[in-house]
Amino acid sequence: HIEVGEVLDDGFRLISVKGPQRSLAKALKKIDLIVDEESQGLDDSETAQSVLVPESKVGLLIGRAGKNLDALRSDTGAYICVTKPKADTEQREAKVQPREVKVRGSPAAVAAACSRLTELVSYEEEE
Repeated sequence: HIEVGEVLDDGFRLISVKGPQRSLAKALKKIDLIVDEESQGLDDSETAQSVLVPESKVGLLIGRAGKNLDALRSDTGAYICVTKPKADTEQREAKVQPREVKVRGSPAAVAAACSRLTELVSYEEEE
């Protein structure tokens, strides 16, 4: 279980990780990877793009234990980050507020990831 606190006065956030020892190590590695990637700006060979995903489709995108998102990252080579929901609980419950999915990487990786994200959302809307 991971809880990310609000931004503190010094600009840092407190992250609380709870669970079995083996899971803790895995979670901490993922957190370190995300922090490292976020702290590095785009280099000349990278690009970034955002895709809006309906709140009702975010669970499908992420998948159980993050497996769908991990597979998308692995398949495309892009860094993909799903933003946190807005604080407005009423909108979240109504599932009307889209979530921003940030995609970063090589132009080919970003194009592939954004295409797959769009396909996923479009396919699910047709059903």
